Amino acid sequence: MRFKAAPRSADAAVHAALAAEDIGAWFAAMPWQRGHSPLKWAPEYESYLFEQWEHGTFDDYWRQPELYAAGHYDTFDGIPTLLMCGWWDPYAQTTTDNYIGISRRQRGMARLVLGPWTHGERSVTYAGDVDFGPEATLDGSLAQNYLALRAQWFDRWLKGETSAPAEDPAVRYFRMGGGSGCRLPSGRLDHGGSWRSASDWPLPGTEFRPYYLHPDSALHPQAPSGEAVLAFDFDPAHPVPTIGGSVTSGEPLMFAGAYDQRTHPGLFGAKPPLSAARHAARCAGVSNPTTGRRCRGERPDCHQALDFFERARHRLHRQADRRTPAPRRLSAGLHDEPYRRNPALPLSALVGGPRDAATGRDRRNHD
Repeated sequence: MRFKAAPRSADAAVHAALAAEDIGAWFAAMPWQRGHSPLKWAPEYESYLFEQWEHGTFDDYWRQPELYAAGHYDTFDGIPTLLMCGWWDPYAQTTTDNYIGISRRQRGMARLVLGPWTHGERSVTYAGDVDFGPEATLDGSLAQNYLALRAQWFDRWLKGETSAPAEDPAVRYFRMGGGSGCRLPSGRLDHGGSWRSASDWPLPGTEFRPYYLHPDSALHPQAPSGEAVLAFDFDPAHPVPTIGGSVTSGEPLMFAGAYDQRTHPGLFGAKPPLSAARHAARCAGVSNPTTGRRCRGERPDCHQALDFFERARHRLHRQADRRTPAPRRLSAGLHDEPYRRNPALPLSALVGGPRDAATGRDRRNHD
């Protein structure tokens, strides 16, 4: 979908109007209507949002090639296709699925790049509360910058220029981990990582192992010996928030990336804490003398958060302000308010797109 360019003065006025909206209050006043939403100042974006919300089933609208590549892999035959995404982007699974779908065809020509990024943030070393080191950025690691990377790709395949890389690996991915696990002066955890190359995805030699939920809330490779029940009380007026995760266009209510979930109750994925001795040893030798008291033993967990469509303000702010605000809790009743008002409201009105019946994944392509 194309959007018409607007004069700079008009952009400034729209920016100011969008910035003045209280998104939290709007979510407490759902369901929205055309002309009565925080996007009313940007009608074309608002129309795009409602166009998707109004298609709650996987109908022909969602089967368009630009939204559902999986139904059109044959159209990519013989076309060099570069697929790029971040580990903290909601579309990471779709990106790898599309790579597999295209590359497995007889004439498939796909390349895959996976970085430790949130949606569109390829030029910073961190995602949320975790820093992956100076190599984490696209800039200076894969190319001079994102535009240069794209230019090299087009020069190679459209112009046939010999100055472009003659051979490149099928897969380039950033393997996260290897850092000290301690707090950096920035306040983020030093998680570290490095770029790797591979001939295919999933990585050759990958072994898939099932993990089972046990009565002690831990995940183990062995199945539990007996049956058990894990239960919790849920109060829709006071939901337990997910902090960070794979989110796009969720600001200022939701921020993407890795955040520490341990301050909030939960049932899944518990693991033994790092011992005090290992804890101290890991931080030994760090130049910051206060790091030993601030470092934490466990890495932040990755949790999936609901995605809502607020691209207009997100994109207007992206270039003007790249500061990382502190994580915030979701407003009370954020997820359930629409259903109290209208129980028949389709789920897609909250999550922004249809879900696959078997996997529960969003069917939309990475945009």
